[in-house]
Amino acid sequence: MQKLPNFQYFFNNSSDTLDVILHGFNEGMKSRFIQKVIAKAKSYNHSVVAFNFPYLDRKDDHSSGEKLIEEKKCIKITS
Repeated sequence: MQKLPNFQYFFNNSSDTLDVILHGFNEGMKSRFIQKVIAKAKSYNHSVVAFNFPYLDRKDDHSSGEKLIEEKKCIKITS
């Protein structure tokens, strides 16, 4: 079984729009900036999913490398 990344999700039943917010820097989706982005998307009545890439949750300071294998895998799991 594949482990899902930590994520936040807001579902608006009347929305045809899903905003996907991927994050891999600094405080991740807990940052004030990302929380403002999420709030703005919700204010437009969009559904929103936001998540950190796994390396950020592990407290690593870099991605999985030039080919971004882990990040692509993470996006595939959540789509």
